[in-house]
Order: sequence, then structure tokens, then C-alpha cells
Amino acid sequence: MRHGFRAGRAVYAVAPVLAAALAHIGPAATWLPELRRRRFPDLAGLGDPGHVALTFDDGPDPASTPRFLDVLDGLGVRATFFVLGENAARHPALAREL
Repeated sequence: MRHGFRAGRAVYAVAPVLAAALAHIGPAATWLPELRRRRFPDLAGLGDPGHVALTFDDGPDPASTPRFLDVLDGLGVRATFFVLGENAARHPALAREL
């Protein structure tokens, strides 16, 4: 009986580790074309034909980022900003606005 108790504890100890691993692996699996097409059609380019995806990379930049944010806000447009860690560290207030 004692052996079964230890095995049960091991399952409870491993479960959070497996859950964390799946949480990290899950997004990487979106590169699989069939999975992406069926489960994530927006990532496969099958979204609304009237929509355009905007991305801004390598920011934040104190000269351009505030201008982009103001223009996009005025137009009511959402965008995705990909920030570089070193730029975010240099301009933390700007990074928080994104």
C-alpha cells in the first residue's frame, strides 16, 4: 500500500512540470501547416480579407514609436509591436506604452 502512495505523489509532482512543458511547446506547434490551418486560421492567412496585419519590429524607438502610437490611436487601429530587449531596457517608459 505504501508503494502506491509514493507513485501517486510522483504523479502530482510531475503534473505541473508537464503542464509547463506543454504551455511552452504549444505555440511552437503552430508551424505545422495543417494544425495552423485548422486551429489558427488567422495565423495561416485565412482571416477576414478586409483586415491587414501590422507589425512594428525592433523598437521601442523614442523618435518613431510615439508617432506610430499617436497615428494608430487616431485611426483606431491595433498593431503588434515586437520589441528588442536592449531597446526596452533603454526606454522602459516607451516599452510600457506598447
